[in-house]
Amino acid sequence: MLENETFEEFPKWYQISMHISASITIPINIFGLIMIAFFSKAQMKNYRYYLLFHQICSMLSDIIINTGTLPVIYSPYAIGTPYGWMSWVFKLVLGVENSTWLQAEIAFFGILMAALSVELLFFYRYQVILPLNHPWKLAKFSKFLSIFIYQLIWVFLVSISFHYTVSKEQTGVKNQFRKAHPDLAFFVQNQNSLIVATDVNLNVFLFLCFCFIRLGSGAILCWILIILSRHALDNMVISAKTRNMHLTLIRHLCYQVSVPLSAFYIPILVLISPLVFEIHNTFYSGLISLNIVSYHTFFGTFSLLYFNRPWKFRNIFTKKKYSAKLEILNTSNSWRR
Repeated sequence: MLENETFEEFPKWYQISMHISASITIPINIFGLIMIAFFSKAQMKNYRYYLLFHQICSMLSDIIINTGTLPVIYSPYAIGTPYGWMSWVFKLVLGVENSTWLQAEIAFFGILMAALSVELLFFYRYQVILPLNHPWKLAKFSKFLSIFIYQLIWVFLVSISFHYTVSKEQTGVKNQFRKAHPDLAFFVQNQNSLIVATDVNLNVFLFLCFCFIRLGSGAILCWILIILSRHALDNMVISAKTRNMHLTLIRHLCYQVSVPLSAFYIPILVLISPLVFEIHNTFYSGLISLNIVSYHTFFGTFSLLYFNRPWKFRNIFTKKKYSAKLEILNTSNSWRR
């Protein structure tokens, strides 16, 4: 059990480990972004824009959570304090003294956008398979409109539930926590600390339901799109080579997204479980879980580059080398003449 004398608000080892992960993941994510934007072959067509959107959403969500908020969760209680650069930006630029509530909502929004980008990849793969005369084949504007409405509904539901669950005015909530846990009052001694809830009420239950339903609906949607894609391939008159190519692309997409999702959700479950079941002595294990989560986009970028390999990055060097050889040959031939 943590005590006031030994409690460390922002452990040094956690601070160093998170800075190390940021120095590794951010350059790798930027490298993946450059590869998609400038070195993807024409055969990828519009798929590269969906990959680009996915990479941007994942990278921004990673930056916001890992360096922007840099949260410390005081497990097993739903209390956290941000130590990232976003607190300084809100204070110095916008004049907001306590921006913890806003940072938490921005972090949730970033996670929602990253989840949407994964669903878009499967949605695009399904739309590519459908023939032009298929009734479910959508035009570009219809795709944009349906995606926009779908995301807008979920952002509205989760934001509203977050707004009514987590109180902006933390004074009363912190006083309740001090009365309920007088020996743990040092958890809320920082003015930037945020208490999600002191007890599980209806608002907390609805918020958790919306979060799990949102993530669950995304997984179900991807699963349905995979089944529909397979069904469309079975009903189309195409060559075995084309059919196997589409199946390979779908399988590679499943492999690609499973790597970062596993690196994200497994440690998140380790972090959330003590909060739900009030398992004590889990403060440091929660920080370790957050540190592991900070590497999920690192693995995601590598899986993206591995399973989508029609890059022309290698061709730059081979073309230069080949053109240099031609120049030498032309020079030698002209000298002989």
